[in-house]
Amino acid sequence: MEILLFSLRAVAPVVLIGSLGFGMRLGGLFDEDFVGQLSKVCFNVFFPIMLFNNLYLGLEDFSFNFRLKAFSVLAILFIGGVSWVLFPRIMKDRQIACINICHAIRTNFMIYAFPIIYSMFSDQGTALAAMMLPIAVIVFNVMIVITMSWFSQDGKGSSPRRLFFEVAKTPVILAVLIGTIFASTGLGVIVPEVVRVALSSSASIGQPMALIFLGAQINWASLRGNLSDVVSMSILRLVIIPAIFVPLAVLFGFRGAELGALFILFAGPGGVNTAIQARAYNIAPAYSAQVVAATTVMSVVTLFIGISILRWAALI
Repeated sequence: MEILLFSLRAVAPVVLIGSLGFGMRLGGLFDEDFVGQLSKVCFNVFFPIMLFNNLYLGLEDFSFNFRLKAFSVLAILFIGGVSWVLFPRIMKDRQIACINICHAIRTNFMIYAFPIIYSMFSDQGTALAAMMLPIAVIVFNVMIVITMSWFSQDGKGSSPRRLFFEVAKTPVILAVLIGTIFASTGLGVIVPEVVRVALSSSASIGQPMALIFLGAQINWASLRGNLSDVVSMSILRLVIIPAIFVPLAVLFGFRGAELGALFILFAGPGGVNTAIQARAYNIAPAYSAQVVAATTVMSVVTLFIGISILRWAALI
């Protein structure tokens, strides 16, 4: 019961803030142009600040766990590779295939990892989440940028040079790299206190603004046409992927906080950033937001069940 209540406390604010954006859109406070501008502000300003701040503050006790990082990276790359092969062949709509690839690759690990893992493992869990965050965010975002850049070319593809520059100029990736450098080298000590306060205040805006944007772009009226795709993608994201990779992690000997962190990495709902980037690239933005909304709500149940099974098996 305690785990269920905690899961509800972790997920409910996400749903409620997103619902606020949805209500504001229904109430006529947002229009299509405003939602587009809001997506640009989130992706180019507030999310990079939030990522930098999380890394800058969270990696002061940076530790290196090659085995855990290697497993995470290889699993994400494998999921992405299989998705790239399968989705374009089984999906008629190229844009839907692109979004499904992105949601298969990336979860809301940044938002979910710290509160849920801390509730299970306290400071040990937080340290592991902080250690995994930079590598996960870098791999997630590089793969998503490459995928969306490629599919946004209407089947023409992109040259390697173009893809490199698309990745290199991505604000969230630059934020991760700079934040990791500051945290792991001790450069943070030279940052004046007034700048730290400003960064912290600005970072606190990122997540709620992104969730308001997410809710504002949801078009439930169009869900009827996408219902089967949304349900199928939600089952893949929340059930099938963790059902494959969590037992694989167990076979590789991961237990306790390490296994808990991997579970959140593989079993989390679709990433809010994916919906923001879908809007920026104009690739099925409504469908992407629907997948995030559906998986966020459904994850209340699936995360509880998964955590309960792992605890019942004395694996965490």
